[in-house]
Amino acid sequence: LVLMLAIIGLGIFIAQQITRPLQELVATAQAVSAGDLARRSALASTDEVGLLSQSFNDMTGHLLSLYRAVGAQASQRAAIVESITDGVVMCDPGGAIVLMNRRTRELLELADGQAQPQRFEDLPLQPLSTTALAFGGARASDLFTINERIVRVNSAPVLSDDGARIGDVYVLQ
Repeated sequence: LVLMLAIIGLGIFIAQQITRPLQELVATAQAVSAGDLARRSALASTDEVGLLSQSFNDMTGHLLSLYRAVGAQASQRAAIVESITDGVVMCDPGGAIVLMNRRTRELLELADGQAQPQRFEDLPLQPLSTTALAFGGARASDLFTINERIVRVNSAPVLSDDGARIGDVYVLQ
């Protein structure tokens, strides 16, 4: 009976030695998948679980580096769009505005924090009157007024890497 209890106790001890590191690795993986990219596994053993832990930490470190690089590129692109002196509006394929730069907000006379129009067709663009002529006597169909300013509106589709249309960009000059 004592021998049987010792064997059971030893089995429980060995099982805990195996499952405790795995539970710690699972907790780390759950934290990382929830967005805590700074979390690392503290396992430092030289067995397979330790190797898995080290590989997981390396993978998470690489993921964090990529995430930071993408964030830096996105910030740089956002700064470029904000600094463009023409108005820029990006819409999704359904016409919902997903991006509007500072110059567009100025043209719309939007105060800081004021809600922007939700759709491109909600912009107060009015076709230039038919009496206004462009070069050569023909009316330019891309000329509009917005808050008593004349603007030229040019548009182009925005395509993904595989050529699928993901929206349209409008430039208000």
